[in-house]
Amino acid sequence: WAYSALAAPILAVNLRLGRDPRDMFFITNFLLVLVTLLAGIRLARASPDILPVLVLLFTGPLWLHLKWPGPEVLSTCMIFLALAALLTGRHAASSLFLAVGGLQNPSINLFQLILILWAAPSWLEMYRAGRGQLFRTLLRVFALPFCITLVPIVWSLRTFGALNPLVPFGAVSFSHVTMEKFVSVFLDLNQGLVIVCPPVSMLFAGLAGIRIFRAAKGGGVVRKRDLLLLGILLMAFPLTFQANWNPGEWIYMRYCTWLIVPVLFWCWQELGAIHRPFLPLPAMKTAVLAASFLLGWHYMANANSLMYHNMQHKPWVKAAWRVFPGFYDPVPQVFAERSTGKSGLPPDGDFAAWVSQDGVAGKMMVSAFSQAPLPDLVARACRDAGFASPLAAPSDLRAGHYWHLANAMNYYYVSGAFQCRPQRKAASFYSR
Repeated sequence: WAYSALAAPILAVNLRLGRDPRDMFFITNFLLVLVTLLAGIRLARASPDILPVLVLLFTGPLWLHLKWPGPEVLSTCMIFLALAALLTGRHAASSLFLAVGGLQNPSINLFQLILILWAAPSWLEMYRAGRGQLFRTLLRVFALPFCITLVPIVWSLRTFGALNPLVPFGAVSFSHVTMEKFVSVFLDLNQGLVIVCPPVSMLFAGLAGIRIFRAAKGGGVVRKRDLLLLGILLMAFPLTFQANWNPGEWIYMRYCTWLIVPVLFWCWQELGAIHRPFLPLPAMKTAVLAASFLLGWHYMANANSLMYHNMQHKPWVKAAWRVFPGFYDPVPQVFAERSTGKSGLPPDGDFAAWVSQDGVAGKMMVSAFSQAPLPDLVARACRDAGFASPLAAPSDLRAGHYWHLANAMNYYYVSGAFQCRPQRKAASFYSR
């Protein structure tokens, strides 16, 4: 809705000038980034935490989306502006930015709950002073954003008879929700938040560890900025409603682009609580900025060749599996599609397998309904991968696996329990 409306005038100008209509997406995204940069610099005068996050955000992977015909840039910019406005006490502006971002990704609207919790202490004082003043404030903060949020919902109800146009087609449903998919949003090594910005992810893990350590010693308390972490969880949960979890690398290429924004704000504020002897704060901030800049450059240089192959496992995943195949067990759809190069899960009773290029390591996902002996399945996996035959295969189906449940279907993961002969016969899509 919002992205299409913003791009429409630019499309009209392009057509009038005889330019390529597809340029409207790049121009729209570039203007969004420019406006956000200018607004962020202006808001940074009121809060010292805004400018560093602005630098981190716009020297990272966001630039990869400038030429994309999608709303990722819009969603990211809206969340950044909403959090910057929230930190400076502009609650009405924050709510408005969230509503506009929610037109493209409805889960962003859940961050309105964080806004309410964030502003609750000041609103409570306002209530004690007089209910009329509180009512006028809430009306000013939420009236327009609420109307904006209703636009796509009303349209979808009238057109499709559902709150979301994807519901009638089975693309989203509560039945698709699993805890594994929720964890996958953050920790999946093929497409999770952890690989969107590794330096920030490592910083986040370190800061969270320090907070837990301090809490264990009795010195940890919940701070206002921790509401940002709750907001990340709230926005991530609706993503698990999707049936298609791996196609198009949606998690990495779309959602994690704007999910990283609250993480950046939280990490930067948490850095202020760390003092010597850990590390001088200016040096730490400089290191994070430099790492983020180099990371953004690396991603831009390798975007086409490395990051966006949703039918292949990432290089670091294959390297890790070669040494320890059991250390990472992804959501079944992610493993099946990236291992076989085919869309969808294997049929009931069948399997999907990944075999290293030299055949010294293998990982297999077997349907719980499979009646075939495991040695036969291993032999098929080796042959499909272009090897002569397996060197070793267990006779017990439960050897070297753990039980995996997702999307109401059961699978066994068999990791590192077999090897194939190193003499390759032909290349195959199973060796990915």
